Amino acid sequence: MIDPDRIGNMQSTTQVAINSVDCPGCGARLAIPGGLAEQAEFICARCRIVLVNNEHLRKFRWMDQDEYVRKHGASRVNLWGGTLGSVIWLPIFFTVVGFQGKLTFGFAAMVAVPYLAMIWWMMKSRADASATLWQSKLFASIGVYFVYLGGMLWLVPEWNELFASFDSPNFLAIIGMGITFAAMGTIGALMYASKAKKLPAAETFEESS
Repeated sequence: MIDPDRIGNMQSTTQVAINSVDCPGCGARLAIPGGLAEQAEFICARCRIVLVNNEHLRKFRWMDQDEYVRKHGASRVNLWGGTLGSVIWLPIFFTVVGFQGKLTFGFAAMVAVPYLAMIWWMMKSRADASATLWQSKLFASIGVYFVYLGGMLWLVPEWNELFASFDSPNFLAIIGMGITFAAMGTIGALMYASKAKKLPAAETFEESS
């Protein structure tokens, strides 16, 4: 004899599987908002990442991803490759300045310490944001660094000569470039947040039950 309770449990499990997805951003199991159309956008209520209701998302399984990707938001190759690629200019720059006999500890610290701190912060925050939002934060952070660098070159004019060896723009141009990058990143982040605010939110099963 077929157990009605067992049939009910099977139907419930099937319905949950159909109406739920794993969030690619934080791994939460999400209940898709009722009546959401195919290809319609929504957000994860936990991490606020923008998602698209499509077959690709429904097939995604958080636990199928590499543990490192789940923890850091990117593979080792992408994360460390990008990080190393973004700092390789520092030793090259310091080597050239050193051969000219102009490299000082103060100058090296002024250039490198804030930049390395920024890169480390961006690397650690990769898992906490979508790729789009993270890129906006990266643009804004680089912009802030350029503004800082231009400001330091203005305060210590002799440091301008070290950058002049590379046909670099003067401190006003560097500050202007920094403001542009910071504005682009900030506008991108605000647009993402504004878009996410207008979309329906998919709650986790713990929150929606």
